[in-house]
Amino acid sequence: ALHMGYQNMQTSELSRKIRLKQSILSFRQVLPTILLFDLLYRGVTLLIVKPLLSLFLQAMLNITGIQLAFNASLAEFFFTTFPGILSVAVLLIVAAAFTYYEFSVIVLLVYGDKNEKKITLRGSMERAIPLLKSLVTPGFFGFAVYALGLLPVSNMGFSSSMLPQLAIPNFITGELAKGKLGFLVVPALNGIILVLFFCTIFTLPVMILKGKGFGHALHANFRLLQASGLRLVGGYGSFILIWV
Repeated sequence: ALHMGYQNMQTSELSRKIRLKQSILSFRQVLPTILLFDLLYRGVTLLIVKPLLSLFLQAMLNITGIQLAFNASLAEFFFTTFPGILSVAVLLIVAAAFTYYEFSVIVLLVYGDKNEKKITLRGSMERAIPLLKSLVTPGFFGFAVYALGLLPVSNMGFSSSMLPQLAIPNFITGELAKGKLGFLVVPALNGIILVLFFCTIFTLPVMILKGKGFGHALHANFRLLQASGLRLVGGYGSFILIWV
């Protein structure tokens, strides 16, 4: 019985090593396609999408007669005027949609290659379009906060072309750093952000591969974490570190 148990342990360990090797090889094969898509998508975002959104925002500002917008006037514009509220809604919807589409194409490329279902870049881009319906759920705002807030502010290299990086404003960190234990507050805040990042690490793949809304995907993410624990997080974290 002991001998059989030892053999089973060896077989299981060998199987894990084979799966890991296959995953690395699959990722290496699909990586050039992902990089090509990333380059093209960032170019479209930078040269077309963002300038159009800037023109739209400037038009909304002109409607209210605001020429130079500073922090205080922008806050008043966005939250107290109809053009401002409309601007927030449009910018949020467009940014979230473009972000989700970008992630969908990448996840489909990786998943298709890993499961030996060869998928071209064009095929992945076409399949990603109907997946946008996952955003038309009550969890849309949660996804927007996650994709346009947590991912870029965590600075783990897993953010979108629309908002690749986001930093907490200096005036906020400066205020938080004041006091006797102020020197601990900012590192603690960064630690909380990283914990949240890894605690929600499977949310996007579940949304995309299962076609679930953000709320359902978040619950499924927590179930995956409970079932597989640090092993899955470590594997997925390794992928992100390679990507960064």
